[in-house]
Amino acid sequence: MCTAIAYRGCANYLCRTLDLNYHYHEEVVLTPRKFPLPFRDAKTLQSHYAMIGMAMVADGYPLYYDAVNEAGIGAVALRFRELAHYSPKERGRDNIATFEVIPWILGQCASMEDVLSLLHRMHVTDTPASEEYEVSPLHWMITDGVHSVTVEPTKEGLQVTENPFGVLTNEPVFAEQLAAYGRLGEDEDPPGGYSSQARFVRGVWLNSRMAPGGVSAAYRLMDAVAVPRGCADDDMATLYTAVCDLEKGLYCYTTEHCLKPFSFGLFDHDLDRRELTRYGLVWDGEQKPCP
Repeated sequence: MCTAIAYRGCANYLCRTLDLNYHYHEEVVLTPRKFPLPFRDAKTLQSHYAMIGMAMVADGYPLYYDAVNEAGIGAVALRFRELAHYSPKERGRDNIATFEVIPWILGQCASMEDVLSLLHRMHVTDTPASEEYEVSPLHWMITDGVHSVTVEPTKEGLQVTENPFGVLTNEPVFAEQLAAYGRLGEDEDPPGGYSSQARFVRGVWLNSRMAPGGVSAAYRLMDAVAVPRGCADDDMATLYTAVCDLEKGLYCYTTEHCLKPFSFGLFDHDLDRRELTRYGLVWDGEQKPCP
């Protein structure tokens, strides 16, 4: 259970909630331009756009949940548990593992035209990050804050769909999510509840009506789709909420028990370093060290 929204406030923001019942040692990770990004079945990017976002670092490699690059392109991964379909690599395509999709796109793209060009050649494979981790069932939203696309690996192949509302949740496929919103009458209030479709419809309804605002307004928007503990199955709850200012390269987050926003500026760092910069999260008023 997660929700992503590209909010057009006083700036262009990419926002997301992470709704789970466990942690994966998440941390804010900055990948600088000269940090080598190897890919299992594609060329290593020795030099690339810098990016910052939420990730788990495994064997020195950032497994991004969401991030923004220095050119103002943002990407977010959400669970697509029942419908994600992967297959072995294909000849003549850019074969990219699920955990590599965000760095592959953000490392090379400065515009949505660049994004679409890469996606046209990309094939998402079933390669795990390591023997320790299973392949995550995911789909993605990629945006510059104005234009967004949804990327879904299905049995019919990789579906790249324009996302006119800049909102994504989980199942069903994006086309069915849009149909659910289309059935909402113009004068009807959005549904309550925390199902994927309820959060999608509520997110679209609010995102299309909210007055422009800053980071605080973006958080108010995400409050409407956040999941309080005890209100969903399997003890799911919103563990963190992120707001990325795509224009300024500013990454902000709050956590379930610490609602004070913490922010990190991409351009406040030396982007020509070769090492990752990592910040442990503040979960309950105390900052957790990076593993």
